[in-house]
Formats: sequence, C-alpha cells, structure tokens
Amino acid sequence: MMQLRRILVVLVTLAALWVVAGVPLPGIDRELLAEWAGPSFFTNPAFSVGALGVTPWVTAAVVAELAAMAWGPWRVLRVSGPEARAPIERLTGVLWLLFACIQAYAMALASEQMRLGFVPLVSEPGTLFRLVFVASLVAGSAVCVALCRWCARDGLGVGLLAAVVLQHTEEAQMWAAWVQLGEGVVLAPVLVVVAGLALVGLRPPGKTTSTSVAGLVPIGTLVAVPALVGFEPVPLVALALVLTGGLAFLFQMPERVARVRGVDAQLVRSDLGLGIAVNAAVVVGLVIFALQGNTPAWGLGLVVLGVAAWDVAEEMRARGDGTTVEVWQLHRVYAVDPAVEALRAAGIPANARGVRVRSLFHALGPYFPIGILVEPGREDEARGVLRAWQRASVAE
Repeated sequence: MMQLRRILVVLVTLAALWVVAGVPLPGIDRELLAEWAGPSFFTNPAFSVGALGVTPWVTAAVVAELAAMAWGPWRVLRVSGPEARAPIERLTGVLWLLFACIQAYAMALASEQMRLGFVPLVSEPGTLFRLVFVASLVAGSAVCVALCRWCARDGLGVGLLAAVVLQHTEEAQMWAAWVQLGEGVVLAPVLVVVAGLALVGLRPPGKTTSTSVAGLVPIGTLVAVPALVGFEPVPLVALALVLTGGLAFLFQMPERVARVRGVDAQLVRSDLGLGIAVNAAVVVGLVIFALQGNTPAWGLGLVVLGVAAWDVAEEMRARGDGTTVEVWQLHRVYAVDPAVEALRAAGIPANARGVRVRSLFHALGPYFPIGILVEPGREDEARGVLRAWQRASVAE
C-alpha cells in the first residue's frame, strides 16, 4: 500500500509539472500565440508560468556546490551531512531567486520585442507588465521546485529528478520522431545509452570508486554542444580529455577516497585510472558523433531516463525490504558503501537511493542527493551512527 502511495505521488508530480508548463503567462496575446503555434488547450510551454522550471535552482545548486568546493571553510561542510550543509542550501536559495529574477526579466524584455508578423506579442508593454511577468515566472519556478522536493520526500526518486526526467522524456520523444522520419540519428544515441548504462553498472576491480568517475552527463554536454556549433575537432577532443581526467580527480582524490573506504591509496589510483580511461573513451566518442552531425545529447537524455528508472526500481526493492525512512543525505558517491556498512555493522538494516543517477553527475549534480534509508523507529539511532561515521570519514 505504501509503495502504491509513493507511485501515486510521482504520477501526481509529473502531471502537476505538465499542467504548470501549460498555464499561460499574463500579458501575452494568447490568440496571437495560438495563431502562431496552433490551437491547444494549454499555451506554448515557452510562454507558460513554468517556462523557467527548475533550471534556476539547478544552476544555483551547481554554483553553490562549486563555491563550497573552492572555499576552504565550506569544504568540510559540503561533505558533513544534511545539518552541516545548511549554509550551502541557504546560498542555493538566494542564488535561485537571483538567477530566476534575472532570467525572467530577460525573457520579459525579449517578449516585448517579439512580433508575429507586424503584431506585437505583448499588447501592453511596460513596467507593470515586466513586474507581473517576472513574478509569475519566479512563482512558477518555485512551484516546480516545491513539487520535486515533495516527490523526493513522499514519492520515489531524489532531488529534482521528476522535472529532469520530464525534460528528458521530451528529448526522447524528439529523438523517436526523427527516427520515424528516417533520419540517421539512431547509432549515436544507442551507443551513448549502452556506454552510459555500462558506466553506472560496472565496477572497477578494486571497487573503490564508481566507473563513472567524472560525471558523464555534464561532461558530455559540455563537449557535445560546442561540437554542434562548429568547434575544431582537435581542441575539442583535448578539452574532453582534460575535463574528464581533471574533474575525476577533483571529485575523487585518491587519498580522500582511501581514507573514507579504508583501503590503500594505490588501489584507488588504479581504479581511478581505469575509470578515467573508460570515461575518456565515451566522451571522445560523443565529440566524434557530434562532429559528424549526430545528436549525442539525445543519447545522454536517454541515459538519464534509463538510470533513473534503474534507481527507482532499486529504491522500491529497498523500501519493500522495510528500509523506508530517509535519515541522511550524502554527496560523495564513494562514501555510500562505507556509510551503509557502518549502519549494518551497528545492526541497523540500511540501503541507499539515487546512487546511480548521482554517479552520472557527481559534484555537478548536488540537486540529486544520495539518500540513506533505514527502518522506521530507528531514525535517531541511525543518525547517531552516521554522525560518528561522518566525523571519522571527513578528510577534506
């Protein structure tokens, strides 16, 4: 019954996000927009109150996470559990509001300049229109974020997963439409999906890190997008290799991983080297496909969908075993197994959720925290064990 309720929460969240994406923005000539985009019960998503969606929050979370990694006093806070991360979360909220307002205001100015034929899309431009327009977009973004957080708490999946899955579902539909038209876009996405699932499913021999050591999705996007707009191949491949290797070490420095996992640093270096080589091959493959005019970004979207489904299935299995209460959140993929083992050593059954999705993003996906699940009634005991383990494992 509890599983059914969580599935229902997910479905309601997805439906609500879809509805928000169809609520028209005030001040836009809906009849003119319908004439341009075609009649529909909902408005064009680009001119809806949900047009910003969770994008400002995603941007804010990444900026706050990188700031925490760069600023000494916050490095320990970043990996010291939910309570210690409170300042980072507050910074994320402030940055979200700032980014949302900037994006919304830019959209308001652009809308005032838009013409469909010779008719302006905004009938009454000016200060009042801009204020209402900005307020509507910011409110829509807040609703989207709140829905996703509710889904993470009472449904299935982590962080902003519902909105990201919905976004990539639209990309998958676009890819399917191109395939039906007979366009040659099948090979690249299929190979990307196979490689992506292999990265999150395989483990190196020493099992000290995940095989996806650099975060396939953000790295792949960073190099695929420039490729699509005509960058030179050699510098682009070099950029892919530097990003893959550099960020892999930044996210999982061998000495830190060794201390957290209680293994020899040389073993971690061996696993990390293998992971970097595999990641580099995948990312360079993305570049080559993009330079040939393919669309590997769609493949990345399909990877996210597949891995999200995999994580949700694992979470449902864990909750079916009775570990239904989230008591902790982690932001280091390599710290998950030691945390779960510490709880089990204390006689507390535990599981983790969201590990595979986070391994696709690493530090560039703080909006996908890894949740630790335990049995109901043992929350306080579990938090005590995790606090003690955290104090011993933090090595920044």
